[in-house]
Formats: sequence, structure tokens, C-alpha cells
Amino acid sequence: MMGKPALVYLLITTLSYTALGALEQRDSLLQRWNDPALPDTVRIRAYEDLIWDYYLYSSTDTAMVMAQELLDFAQQRGWAQGEERAYTVLGTAIDVSGDLRRAEAYLRRAFEISELTGNRRRLAVNYGNYGKIMLGLGNYNSAADYLFKTLRLFEEFESQPGISGTLDNLAGVYAELGDLERAIELQEQAVEIQRALGASYGLTIALNNMSSLLYRSGEFDRAIALLHEVISIAEGINQLHIKGYALHNLGLYHEKKGLLIEALDYFNQAADLRDAIGDTRGKVTTTLATGRLLYAENQIDKAARFARSAFELADQLNQPKLQRDAAELLWQVERAQRQFDQSLALYERFISLRDSLLRDENQKAILQQQFQYDYDKREALLVAEQEKRDALAAEEMRRRNLQRNASLGGFGLMLLLAMVFFTQRRRIAKEKERSEHLLLNILPAETAEELMATGSSKARHIDQVTVLFTDFKGFTALSEQLPPEELVAMINECFSAFDRITEKYGIEKIKTIGDAYMAAGGLPSPNQTHATDVVRAALDIQRFMTGFKSHRQAENLPAFEIRIGIHTGPVVAGIVGIKKFQYDIWGDTVNTAARMESSGEVGQVNISEATYAQVKDTFSCTFRGEVEAKGKGKLGMYFVNELM
Repeated sequence: MMGKPALVYLLITTLSYTALGALEQRDSLLQRWNDPALPDTVRIRAYEDLIWDYYLYSSTDTAMVMAQELLDFAQQRGWAQGEERAYTVLGTAIDVSGDLRRAEAYLRRAFEISELTGNRRRLAVNYGNYGKIMLGLGNYNSAADYLFKTLRLFEEFESQPGISGTLDNLAGVYAELGDLERAIELQEQAVEIQRALGASYGLTIALNNMSSLLYRSGEFDRAIALLHEVISIAEGINQLHIKGYALHNLGLYHEKKGLLIEALDYFNQAADLRDAIGDTRGKVTTTLATGRLLYAENQIDKAARFARSAFELADQLNQPKLQRDAAELLWQVERAQRQFDQSLALYERFISLRDSLLRDENQKAILQQQFQYDYDKREALLVAEQEKRDALAAEEMRRRNLQRNASLGGFGLMLLLAMVFFTQRRRIAKEKERSEHLLLNILPAETAEELMATGSSKARHIDQVTVLFTDFKGFTALSEQLPPEELVAMINECFSAFDRITEKYGIEKIKTIGDAYMAAGGLPSPNQTHATDVVRAALDIQRFMTGFKSHRQAENLPAFEIRIGIHTGPVVAGIVGIKKFQYDIWGDTVNTAARMESSGEVGQVNISEATYAQVKDTFSCTFRGEVEAKGKGKLGMYFVNELM
């Protein structure tokens, strides 16, 4: 971990604001914002551009104050799209300041509003920005999930800047997981797009990231050449934060080449620049790099000063990856100073942070995401090729039929046409029946009927839905022990049983995500029994898993154990996609249900207070108290026992 450069990730939201303008435009933007005679939409857009173009990186504290003012303005007027834009710029400003955890809440709110308003272009921007935050927090599973959604949306719009920025972020995910070959492949695509666009800001990001990947793969001279190009472009467009990253990385690269005096000089330049522009997060990474270099040169006392400074700054920012790296360096320094009690405590903290940031299931999930994305693209190409072949064959058949029919008499022709007509009608009827059956197999009946009748289906807000999540404990370990065929057979047996149980209680299966199963009651048609229906189904699933485990253990075979979580609340439901479309649900209710599952225990059905209020007269439950749920704080939770 020592000496690893920090990658710079493109903020997808930068794709949505205006190009960096000349300084004389600033007064014009401010004048529009302060003019009450102008429409609110014009005023909000002007103030948004003012923040992005002139304050976000040069004066981040001012940008946060202005963004909060923008949010208040939009909320007072009840304009949802204005709120979404304000949440985006506010979350990004907080991210730039270094507080990723607080930024995550604002950026999540931005994409939730985009989901509700149905603005797919803004949704692409906000999904991408949220994926970038998840990457910064070390949650590679969520990062991949949102970034692949973003990539599909930008490909749908044929937005080259959007595609480039998303490839940039995905390269960062693969780099963090250690797959440099795939990361470089994606990064090269991003650079190629940016060079074609001539987009200077996006090009500096893409080149800087490429230099980091080349450095990590050992191509130092090529990496250094790219960084000098980055500095030249960044100075020309006054992007000092990008110049700071490039100077920092130049220090790392010269250190790797053994040019230590040059390396310290670049680190000092980067630190001075980052101090000047208020880039605290960048200051931490440069301070860490300087401390590492001094430690490697056995200048322990000097290294200790930098290590303690980095550790204190990282704790203030509350960023897990920086805290992990700072704890590691300070542990090593204090061990060298023979401060064993302090170094032991720091070592324990370092191990805890490291293990929480990168787990085996993260790599498994990202590979599943990539497989699905690549599979979808291959399938689309195969379908297009097959349709082309079918069209050519049909045209050839039509031509031959015309030649043959021309030689037939009146009665024979009429007979032939009649036979063709009835055959085609039967075939069409059969294909229609098959299509309807397939549609009903992947969509709720009501939604499928609407789609067949009108050709589209509207998204709906449903006030009360109960969402169930399940997840197998020990899946990662078993996946490493069992042959793929046996593992898939086990999952299929369990999920098939879950399908039968949810169908029994009238619950809608939403999807499976790896080894997780998601279902919901109370949709697409709302009902009053959704909470009790879902809890009954959960208890049946738990009983099935108990029997499944006992049966396999009797045969001396490994088996899954399961956690189940349930939450009740509002959702938005509808169809996503234009190929292989899927009925899905969105909203904080879904996130909270997932937290109920991850905060539960094996062999228990864990429900939220909202669900408990719906089922307390039907089921006996045990109050667990308020349990810490990741990203949610403390939430009241209950274990369901059985029917009362």
C-alpha cells in the first residue's frame, strides 16, 4: 500500500454545467441571479453556473454556502428539478471539501428526485456522481452498480462526454480491485473520446488517471510525460486543483525512479498549491506521500511530523481510505520510535479499516456486473444480426413465392393463399400467446396488460409497500470451494423455492442480485395485507432454509444460511430499459430494507419499526433496541418469532 498514488476521478456532474467561461461572465451570472424579474428557472441555472465555474474548486467553502442558498431558493418555490440541481452542486462541493460521507446523503437525494421526476438525462448525471462517491468511500459493489447504470443511460443518449467520464470512473473501480489490465483498457477508451472532443477539462482528468494507471503498471516515463501535458492544459484553463494532483503524482513517480530531491520538490509544490486553494483532501494525500518518503529514507522524526498531521486531517475528513493509509503510516513510524503501546492501537485500527474497505464479495459483485453488461451488448449484436438474416431470408422467400405463384391457376392460387393465410394466422396467434406468457413471467400482470395495450407503462408512486431482502451467509466462501455447476444448482433450488413461496402469498418478485433475493408486497396494486403477507413469506423461506440445511448436512454436504430483512414504506415502481426491460422499485424504502437484511442475524427475520407497526397484532416479535445500520444511523429493529 505504501507509495500508491491517489487516482483522480472525474465528477460526472461536471458534464451538466456550462463550459468554463471568461471572468467577465461572472458579473453577468450574478446579475441574472439577483434579478427578480427573471423566471426562477433562469435565476437558478445562472447561480448554478456561477458556483461551478468560479467557486467550486477555488473557494469550496463559499461554494457550499452558495449551494445551500440555491437549495433554499428552490425549496421555497417548490421546484423539484431546482432542488435536484441544488443537491447535486451542494453534494459535489462537500465532496471537494473532503467529507464524502456527508456528500453521499446529498447526492443520493439528487438521484432520488431524478427518479421521481423521470428526467433520465439528469438521472444519468446523478447516478454517475453517486457511483463516484461510492468509489471514494470504498464501496466498490455500489460504485459498480450505479456506474454501469450510468453507462447504459449515456450510451442510450449517445453522450460521448458522459460515456468518457463513466469509463473513467469504472477504470478507478477496477484499479482499486487490482485489475490493472481492465482498468487501463477502459481508461484508454476515455482518453480517446476526450481527445476527439477536444474537451480540455475532461482531457486533463482522463490523462491524469491514465498516468496513475501507467505508473502502477511500471511505465514511469510515459506516465511522467502525460503529467506534464496535464499541467500545461490545467494552467491554460486555470484548473489549479488538477495541477495539484499532477504535481503530487510527479512527486510519486520521481520517488519511484529514485530521484528523491526532485520528488520532495514536487510534493512541496503540490502542498503549497493545495493549501492555497483549500484542497484539504489533496493536502492529506501529499502529506502522506511526504511522510512515506521520509520514513523510507529512515528520517523517522521528520516522517513522524508528517504522519501525525496526515492522521489528524484524515480523521477530520472522516474518509475511510485516507484514515486507513494514515493509520498505517503512523503505526509504522511509532513502531520505529519504539512507542509500542500507541503503535499497537494504530495497527488494530489500520487492520479494521483495511478489512472493512475491501471484502471478497465486492470483487465478486463487480465481476457479475461486468459480465451482465458485456452479455447484454453481445446479445444485442446477435439479435441485430439474426434480424438481418431473417429479413434477407424472408425477402428471398417472398421472391420465390411470387415466381411460383405466377404459374398457378386461379383456384390453385386461391387455395394456396388460403392455406398461407390460415397458417400465418395460427402462427401469429401462437407467437402472440408465447409472447404474452413470457411478458407475464417477467412483469406483474397489471403492468404487462398496460404495456400490451398501450405500448408503454407509467411509473407509479405507491405510498405503502413492504420490501423483503434475503442474502446467503457464507456464499463467498462456498463459491470458492464448490464447482460452479453445483453452486448454481444450489442457488437455483433455493430461489425456485422462494419463487413458489412469494407466489403463494401474492408477493411480487422484483429481482435477484448475485446471491440476494428481492421481493415486495402491495404492488403493483396496493393492498392492506402486504406487510403480513411478506412476513408470512419470510417465515416460510426461513423454514425452507432450515430444512434445506438439515437435508444437505445429513448427506455431509455444505449448505447456505440466510439473513432476511423487511421494511415498509413508499416506493416508485415502473419498468426500466428498452431491451430486456425489468419491473423495478426505487426509493429510500428499498435501501432501508437492505439495511434490515445486513443488520439482521442468521436464522432470524429482522423487521423495521414501520413493518412492526403493521404486523404487531398478528406476529409475536422481540424488540432488539436501536441497531446501527450502515448509512442510516441507529434504527429500531425487531425479530419476528411466529404467529401470535
